[in-house]
Amino acid sequence: LCLRIRYGLDDEQPDYSRVRDKIDWEKFDDVGRKLFGERYQRRELDGPLMFTNSAQLLATLAPDHLNLTDLGPLQGLSAARNKCEFEHGFLPNVPTKKDAQRFLSGVKSIVRRCCDETRLEDMLTRYRFPDFRTS
Repeated sequence: LCLRIRYGLDDEQPDYSRVRDKIDWEKFDDVGRKLFGERYQRRELDGPLMFTNSAQLLATLAPDHLNLTDLGPLQGLSAARNKCEFEHGFLPNVPTKKDAQRFLSGVKSIVRRCCDETRLEDMLTRYRFPDFRTS
């Protein structure tokens, strides 16, 4: 969403010419190594925006929205997502409650940088599940 709003990049057919001249390629590669490890090799910007290439691009172009310290926790979230039945997992692996809370906390911290914190909490309140447990 940040890439769409700030740079006009459509997620399915992004026009990378909108950002190519704004990229600090050394920083882009540093972010890539943080995301992909030492085996990282730069790829040309092409194709749709996916989870990791979006994170790499946003952390390069807008570190005020996504910074290097966010990338490790995002990798953990990505790994958990890739193992669940709704994504790539052949044998579903449900994240623990502790991991889910940690992921949510990390994501909320990133999203807070992009919008007003009180507004975020109000928006999230609308999506909370009711608690039917009795005391």
